[in-house]
Amino acid sequence: MLGKIMVPQDFSSNKVIQVVTVGKEIRAVAHARSQNGRSWPTLVIEAGDSSSLEELRRGMRWWFSTSNHEVKIVLLAKLDRAGRRIILVKWVETTPPPRPGPTTRAASIRTPNCVQEITIDWTKNTPIEIPTSYVVTRGDLRLEFSLIFLRPPENPREHDILITAPRLQVWASTVWETVVELQA
Repeated sequence: MLGKIMVPQDFSSNKVIQVVTVGKEIRAVAHARSQNGRSWPTLVIEAGDSSSLEELRRGMRWWFSTSNHEVKIVLLAKLDRAGRRIILVKWVETTPPPRPGPTTRAASIRTPNCVQEITIDWTKNTPIEIPTSYVVTRGDLRLEFSLIFLRPPENPREHDILITAPRLQVWASTVWETVVELQA
């Protein structure tokens, strides 16, 4: 398992978190409260230990295409035991900007776009349980409110979910402690 999913209290009444095990891997999904009979989540987390990044990317493409583009964010979480690293990759779909001239259906095709990649490295010879033992590269993880809830924020309590580098360090510590416990 790659860690616990925590729902910020501000958002707990607006979404459902579901953890699904597929084979040996874990998937987590977040659903916006359905207003129109949606059956697909808006946020999916594909987590892999034994899966390669390419296998996780195949899963990402499956979520976007099979959901008919109702999935808005796919977050890949890859545990690299040998490299003592966790890689987080956020994908969203984008539509290419319009070109001059006649518009075709191909011009409106959405394609997955990697918008953020974060690495969390466990520094060699540092204690596993101390969050500062982990170096977060490329900043905080931002999950856009409008993509998760399918509407813009309506008040100051509604905003993007920002998982800061120090929070990612705490999470990484929990992940590696769990991995070491499971190996013992």
